[in-house]
Amino acid sequence: MAEELPKRGLHFEAQEIQGDNEIAWAKWVAVYVDGRRFEGVGVCKVRDGKIAYYRDYHALPQG
Repeated sequence: MAEELPKRGLHFEAQEIQGDNEIAWAKWVAVYVDGRRFEGVGVCKVRDGKIAYYRDYHALPQG
């Protein structure tokens, strides 16, 4: 992913990351080289030190 996204003219910027031993979330922005942007939030549940659940929620890209 770290190599493929720049080839497609896209990168992600983390806006805020919070969490504890059981759950974490990150607010992010996807930015295209042409200036289009869309925001999202990733939610992660941790069990026994491993990611047990991950889901992204985001607004539809504009443009």
